[in-house]
Amino acid sequence: MTLVTKKARLDDIGDSSTNRDEEMVEEEKKQMKKLRILDRIALSNAMMREQKRPVLPEIEPDGIIRWEIDNVSELRRSESDIVEICGVPWKLKVTAKIRAPYTAKTFTVFTHANCESESPFWECRFSSKIIIRNIDPAKSVSAESESTYNYINNKIGCKFKNDETQEIRRSILDPNKGFIDNDKVNVEVLIYVRTFTGMWWKPRFEFSASWDIRSDAAL
Repeated sequence: MTLVTKKARLDDIGDSSTNRDEEMVEEEKKQMKKLRILDRIALSNAMMREQKRPVLPEIEPDGIIRWEIDNVSELRRSESDIVEICGVPWKLKVTAKIRAPYTAKTFTVFTHANCESESPFWECRFSSKIIIRNIDPAKSVSAESESTYNYINNKIGCKFKNDETQEIRRSILDPNKGFIDNDKVNVEVLIYVRTFTGMWWKPRFEFSASWDIRSDAAL
């Protein structure tokens, strides 16, 4: 009886050791996968710096997200409905926060793509133009940016920026600046998708413009 008990204990120890080894192997696999994704992000960002697709007014965007934000006076955070662009779900988020040392709220717009995907292999390279409409069209403000979204970086979004970013982002919620009309602010975002990898998407071909269409692969 004693021998059986000892053997059972040894078996338990062996099973426990095996489980720990398997857990370590799984953890190493996860870390390796994460490192590979981070390497791809770094490479993609480097390529974006070298080959930037300009956001030009004469080029039609792949999609436009228009959003009339209600109850701006009470706004803290909100998100738009989902809009499909190139067969992929996109949405906007806004926040209105007081950031020290300022006492006025700062208005920030974010773009998000493919947020619900659980695949670690997809990646989207795109340009965007964020426009905040003013009652006087000449006073509307806009900002352009280029970003890469993927499994790790798809929830941070693209902040609305400008040369005088802090002052402008605070002035948007100032009722005397003309951005608020009946407690509403109108936001418009133009999306120019450059590439989607790791998933099926619907590209738009622009034959009236000249683009560098060389493959990223070395032949």
